[in-house]
Amino acid sequence: MAKELNAEEPTSRLDYGIILSVMLLALVGMAAIYMSIVHAGTASPMRALIMQAVWYIIGGVGIAIVIQFDAEQLWRIAPVLYGIGIFLLIAVLFLYDRNVAASTGGQKLVQVWTNHVSTV
Repeated sequence: MAKELNAEEPTSRLDYGIILSVMLLALVGMAAIYMSIVHAGTASPMRALIMQAVWYIIGGVGIAIVIQFDAEQLWRIAPVLYGIGIFLLIAVLFLYDRNVAASTGGQKLVQVWTNHVSTV
């Protein structure tokens, strides 16, 4: 007899097929980043891979936090998050600096109110 999953269990909301697909896409993305940087010869491929892995880990932590909420809680905070997103999109219109974008090659389009520190 098949075991019924309790809706209260956190693992009952996980779809392992999607998780596997996302992990495979992440690996393909990391391989693409590695190959493009090796081919261009402009930077250290290991540094780029480590930075990408850090972003994957940050995203995984974010997903682990969001999965703890139920649908009602997510619907309650959705308008606030939507408003924050719209505010940030509008902020780009006012904070955009063409000189910073030109000097950094489009890597940093917005100069925040701190001194510009170029990254190597």
